[in-house]
Amino acid sequence: MVWWNASNRSEHAWKVFKEGHRVKAVLTKDDKQSDQRPPFTPRAEELEYVRAYFNVDDGWLIGFNHGEFGAALYWFDRTGQSHYKISDHQIVAFFPVSDGVMAIEGLAHLDYSYGSIIRIAKGAQWQAEKLTLLPEAPYAGTQFQDGRLLLVLSGSLGEYFRNGIQERLKVIEKDGDWAGLYPNSVVLTDDETKAYIGMRQFVAEFDFTFRTLRFLIPDESFLNKLSDKEGRAIRRAYGPP
Repeated sequence: MVWWNASNRSEHAWKVFKEGHRVKAVLTKDDKQSDQRPPFTPRAEELEYVRAYFNVDDGWLIGFNHGEFGAALYWFDRTGQSHYKISDHQIVAFFPVSDGVMAIEGLAHLDYSYGSIIRIAKGAQWQAEKLTLLPEAPYAGTQFQDGRLLLVLSGSLGEYFRNGIQERLKVIEKDGDWAGLYPNSVVLTDDETKAYIGMRQFVAEFDFTFRTLRFLIPDESFLNKLSDKEGRAIRRAYGPP
């Protein structure tokens, strides 16, 4: 709990990304999951904070996400002048698939954490359907080369695979100690043997071969520390009676 409280109060947040074949991390306050963004500023009703964008053939899918204060999935045309609401899902990230678009959505707040994987496809209009429930809220995700999804959940690391009507969801690492560190991004190395997760204070490294999890910082100057008084108070509150 001392480690968690110190990390949670850190002023630093890292976002990971790929530049060529290299994994890099940068200090940021941006938790958006999309590289491509529309040439307009999306707004709908009272919603304006966008978590994820996705470029489709007739415009943009926009995931507004204000956390516990509301969220919605919208379609906008390419100019931003025309739009309609698709659903109330709390979109975290979009992924292209052969039969439309998949997205992860959900919310972790206070004592509850929920989420799902949805499919978004176009008929007369774009529509969303739930594919499967997640054991926890998703924070970030990426795709393996074979189409599997790597999902950073609120306290674990998961993998999802779908082929037609067949699907599989499994937990890869159940003890992700990043609850409260707000993961915002995840990337895979070129050989897909490691994943790097950007979050508050740390970049977490997960090794798929050895099933090891490490929390990385450039040097100790980036490590937030509590005072001795704060540490003692937390130990008294959470330690053995």
